[in-house]
Amino acid sequence: MKPIKLSISTKLVAFIAIAELLIMLVFSKLETLKQFPLLEAFLDTIILGIIVSWGLRFLLAKPLQKIFQAMQQVGGKDLDVALEFKQKDEMGRLANDFNQMVFSLKMAEEERNEEHRELTKANQELKEAQQKLIQSAKMAAVGQLAGGVAHEINNPLTGVLNNIQLIKMEVEAKKEFNLSEFKEILDVVEESALRCKRITQGLLDFSRAGKRPHQPTNINEAIEATLILAEREIRIENIKLIRELSNEPLLVLADSHQLQQVFLDIINNAKWAMQEKKQGELRIKTQIDPERKSVMISFSDTGCGILPENLSHIFEPFFTTKKLGEGTGLGLSISYGIIKEHNGTIAVESEGRDKGAAFRITLPAIT
Repeated sequence: MKPIKLSISTKLVAFIAIAELLIMLVFSKLETLKQFPLLEAFLDTIILGIIVSWGLRFLLAKPLQKIFQAMQQVGGKDLDVALEFKQKDEMGRLANDFNQMVFSLKMAEEERNEEHRELTKANQELKEAQQKLIQSAKMAAVGQLAGGVAHEINNPLTGVLNNIQLIKMEVEAKKEFNLSEFKEILDVVEESALRCKRITQGLLDFSRAGKRPHQPTNINEAIEATLILAEREIRIENIKLIRELSNEPLLVLADSHQLQQVFLDIINNAKWAMQEKKQGELRIKTQIDPERKSVMISFSDTGCGILPENLSHIFEPFFTTKKLGEGTGLGLSISYGIIKEHNGTIAVESEGRDKGAAFRITLPAIT
């Protein structure tokens, strides 16, 4: 036989009826009160009110207080909460519904945490893949530079060897050796050796893998470090290099080697764009905006230009206007990502075929 489920209102009515009956039985035994009907009615009301308030507290207040406390725990992100009401009335059903709600929230929270863990893992894998892609593009650029760098190092090394042979011949021809006589030759040897060191150090720094912390970086110095690697190739292509670098240091918070990668890719693209003409002009300009909030860098060339329909796609991965085998279409998309990571912007402008192109970069300035 199933237990009878009584509602709270039914229980309360029954409780009041029983209380009234008990009061009537008690008062029927008190003959004195029958002489004072008003006092009897007053006492009846007071006692009934006390009994009713106690019944309401038992039936409603305590269960509601438990529910309220449980809700506060849930509000405090504690989902290990469960209400246990033995009664089968509205409060019991409310407790069951509350427990179901908390269970659903707990399951949703666990699913969200699992999704968050998977998203974090995927994000980390994406960052690692991005770094590998950046490093691959960097090494491809190093490969393109290798021939030019080798020639750039070969010239001063040849000078070093020639001067050393000259010193040896002079020493062998003289009985008395005076080092001061060779000061000018030794200065040339030293300068040549230092130039070789700067080139090789620049190449080593540029090719080094890994992400570096952002540090105050002088944009002009980063451009000059890039040109140490690329200037010879620019000269070979009969391209006139025009520097319009600011006279004041332009400081930004950056990974200088990543910025050099961006600059080198833009310079290589400009060089490619002027190949057919076998001559051209590359203008590099740096300045700070009037409010001194942004550093602006521009690379303008007089090359083949960019068609209007291609301008909106120029930073898309794998998009390229080069012939098959001449480019992967990743350089500018990687550059776009690097500049975005530095809280900057990069844009391209071109008036069309044979009108040249201009890449403009802005980065937050350190003031």
